[in-house]
Amino acid sequence: GEMNGQKRIEGKAGRLEANAFTWSGHTFKGWNTKADGSGKAYADKARVTLKGDITLYAQWYINVTLVSDSLTVEWDGELHAVRTYTVKAGKQAVKAEFPDIRVVAEERNAGTYPVEFRGVKLNETKDSTGTYLATKVVEGKLTIEKKKPRFVPPTAQQSLVYNGRWQRLI
Repeated sequence: GEMNGQKRIEGKAGRLEANAFTWSGHTFKGWNTKADGSGKAYADKARVTLKGDITLYAQWYINVTLVSDSLTVEWDGELHAVRTYTVKAGKQAVKAEFPDIRVVAEERNAGTYPVEFRGVKLNETKDSTGTYLATKVVEGKLTIEKKKPRFVPPTAQQSLVYNGRWQRLI
């Protein structure tokens, strides 16, 4: 997008024009008087009273998708869990861990269980590499499969029954 300079009467309140800029893979966050975001922040279309000329810099979130891991194991009576996820920005995985976001799926019994994201707010999260906006969550699953019994055909002198494991009957 493109935007022209905006003119306001000094000391008189007025609204900023709506942002017309776009950036693929990013969401517009707002305006700031400093390029690095450390100055005074203004929301899009904010009502402002200006005292002199200022330059406003567009501020952006990096759009990311949180993708939880999945796990498939054979049932052994032990507790199994999925507790990790990947952060993806576009086609690349971002090496970011957000301390306020966890994924949890844990169970002992055979079955398929959904992963639950905890602490996910689809809002700003910042780490040393940038400011992210979680725009999508992809949940994995925990699958605990029953052991498949090994079939041993009975001989003419014996027969087998199955009640959790094969047993010979003479």
